[in-house]
Amino acid sequence: MQGVTIECLDYRECIQRYDSKDTLFFCDPPYLNAEGFYGKENFSQDDHRDLANCLTQ
Repeated sequence: MQGVTIECLDYRECIQRYDSKDTLFFCDPPYLNAEGFYGKENFSQDDHRDLANCLTQ
């Protein structure tokens, strides 16, 4: 795992901080329509859309 960085940040901050032509992001967001099963932190459908937009830019 040399050269690997694991972060626990808001996805927006993490993508902005590390994005480059040589970066691979592994994202594991909650499943759609199952957000309530993950505790207090909610990951809304808007967050899913925003994450997809961040990753495609």
